Formats: sequence, structure tokens, C-alpha cells
Amino acid sequence: EDAPPPTGAEETPEERRARIVAARRRARATSRPAEMEAEPAQAAPSTTGFLTLDTAPWSHVALNGRRLGTTPLLRVELPTGRHTLTLPNPEQGITTRYTVTIEEGRTFARRLGIE
Repeated sequence: EDAPPPTGAEETPEERRARIVAARRRARATSRPAEMEAEPAQAAPSTTGFLTLDTAPWSHVALNGRRLGTTPLLRVELPTGRHTLTLPNPEQGITTRYTVTIEEGRTFARRLGIE
């Protein structure tokens, strides 16, 4: 899980870059196709899509009380449909709500400034 920037200090560009690179590596590792089965089963229709989200300043991201991670998020799999995300930054006392619509097999990507 991503760690937020150090408390009481601004995150340096190098720390932010390292956090982003680590998040991208985790996203790539989890988005690789699964091994093929010996006898392929008939594929069920996809009912998920993906969320890629970055905020300034950073924020935790939660959906229905379940924490998805700390921004930047890269290709987090979510069920299709409309969802309201909660984006708190406890360091700055900010909490924002943002609604996203996840479409089947597609990535919803945004950069947000939160207040």
C-alpha cells in the first residue's frame, strides 16, 4: 500500500517520482493476463473497468468505505457503473467527494485539484 508523504514536510519531487514509479510497477504487475487454462472456458462478459486517478495535493481514495489506495492510483479495477469516491487528505484537513462512471473494459482517468 502506498505511504502518504511525510507528515509535517512537503513531499520532494524525488519522493513523489519514486512513489509514482512504485505505483505504476504495482499496477503493471496486477494487470498482466492470467495464465491460459488447458481448456479455455467460455468467457463471461466483463462487468468491470478501471480507475486511474491523481490528485493535488495527494489523497487517500475510498469507495463505500473500502480504501483503494493513495494517489496516484493506476488502473484499479472497479465494477461498472456510477460510483462516488471519498478523497481525504488528513494532513491538510481536506475531504472531497468525486463521482466517476466506470465503463466496461475502459479506464476512467483524471487529475484533480482538491480543496
